[in-house]
Amino acid sequence: WYQRRVRGMTRLEQNKKATTESKVDVIDKRVDNLSKSIDNMKELLMKAIDTKANEEPNISKKPLFSEVIEKPRNRSVVIMSSQVAENKDKDIKHVDKIIQENAIHADKRYVNKNGDIVVVCPTTTDRENLVKKVSQELPGIKTHKPPDRLPTISIANLTEKYTEDSLLELLLQAHPDIKDLKTQGETISVLKVKSQIKNSDKCQATIRVSNNIRRIIERQGDRLYIGSNSFKVYDQFHVKRCNKCQGFGHYRQECKSEKTVCGYCSEHHLSEDCTHRNHNGFIPCCSNCKKSKFDDQKTTHTAFDRVCPSYITEQKQLRKTINYYNSKN
Repeated sequence: WYQRRVRGMTRLEQNKKATTESKVDVIDKRVDNLSKSIDNMKELLMKAIDTKANEEPNISKKPLFSEVIEKPRNRSVVIMSSQVAENKDKDIKHVDKIIQENAIHADKRYVNKNGDIVVVCPTTTDRENLVKKVSQELPGIKTHKPPDRLPTISIANLTEKYTEDSLLELLLQAHPDIKDLKTQGETISVLKVKSQIKNSDKCQATIRVSNNIRRIIERQGDRLYIGSNSFKVYDQFHVKRCNKCQGFGHYRQECKSEKTVCGYCSEHHLSEDCTHRNHNGFIPCCSNCKKSKFDDQKTTHTAFDRVCPSYITEQKQLRKTINYYNSKN
């Protein structure tokens, strides 16, 4: 009985082996067939490519639309000064006519507080075309570019109360490369040194630098050396805000708005006269965010809050107008 069982198991194993071998043979045949099919497809594709290349004439590739047009860069501003004050209104109309008839793009045209005509163009090409046409048709108008906006940085936690001149002297002494650039006409000036609000024992300095000097500071790990200490450098984007209308871009003494807006509740009274802020449970309301139609949750702060979404948006716009930051985008 045992021998018969062993012989039976041996036959079973032989049958399984034979079945496995037959399956392997089938798979091998299928793989061979697939390989032949792939080779045939490759051959057909190569023939089709060769045929198409012979049929098509040798035409250079057309540039993409994005390669033809000038990509928008920094807004380009041109300032035009009328030599004769009596002709100002006439000159404004003539400038508008030049812009319209020559298809020059302009984002904005206005008259500044000095009486100059200011045109903001989206590209340098538009600005150059406008300057060329104005010089041809209005020789009595002088055109010029506004000075470039420069980076403003701050140094915090200064342990000594330096004067602006003494701090500048120490900075130039510690940074010969920056001193060399200053002698070549690059800008570095200490605007102010004042005590910090939260820690009056230490001071904070605000410094205006040229784009090249800002790049040197970046290569130093955004640090400046004063004496035997190094200090972290922070970028500043100060946006003007009016205490009367709460609008951006000007101060109270320059405000032309007839409306007075509270920085606490956004109603029509001066911020210092607001009585709502003294009530229990008072929730502030930012007039700028309200005007921008932000969600209610994004308006529950004062107009002078440093994390105000509208203020941050203005800071981002200011950042774009400074070459050092714009070149990093």
